Amino acid sequence: MSGRKTKGLIITSFILVISLLAGYFVVNSTIEKKLFKQEINKLKKKDIVKYRFNDKVKTSGSYGVVEKKMKNYLDDCSLNYRNIMNIEKDKKFLSILSADNYIKDKPNFDNSLKYLNKLKDKYDTNTKELLKCSDKKNIKSNIVSANINGYYESIYKKEMLDNKLLSKIKDSIDESKESREKVGSKLDNTIKVIKLLKDNKNKWTMNKKAILFKDNKLYLEYDKLVNNIVK
Repeated sequence: MSGRKTKGLIITSFILVISLLAGYFVVNSTIEKKLFKQEINKLKKKDIVKYRFNDKVKTSGSYGVVEKKMKNYLDDCSLNYRNIMNIEKDKKFLSILSADNYIKDKPNFDNSLKYLNKLKDKYDTNTKELLKCSDKKNIKSNIVSANINGYYESIYKKEMLDNKLLSKIKDSIDESKESREKVGSKLDNTIKVIKLLKDNKNKWTMNKKAILFKDNKLYLEYDKLVNNIVK
């Protein structure tokens, strides 16, 4: 075989391989795009207050990066809400106003106040982060660290800032306001009760696991705060 024919065969083979690869990438990209849209449509139907978004990433490559970034962002929002609501179920928090804790931690309630302040910080931090979830600037900044092609970055922004998804996030935050504020109120009033007992340590005693007040005005104040908690 002459050198010219050999060279021509090599070039032809190279062009064929390139064509096959190009065809593969076009087909693969089409499949990934379709799968991506299916996953995003599922996200738009979910509520950050009711669901987690930590399910498996179904796409790969740059689409996979975008899908993961979107799911992680929405799941963080969901976790912020859950962290707030879990305060109300916290066993230690629920036991702070018990007679056993009064006996154990009086008169200064150092352990109780330390734990309550920790919960308060948790509540404030997660509330702040939850409220930022619908902020467009915050949503856009989430994709920056991915360092991906501008085309895929624009897909992320288009889907995350889509009116349907953005409205869903805003509505979820608004609709959860009452339940979140209820937790915050219970936390604030519990702190007030403990501080009241600490600041008036000589005006009450414990008797047979019951708290007895020497000052009626103090009792009324204590009773009002406790009633606000159990509502």
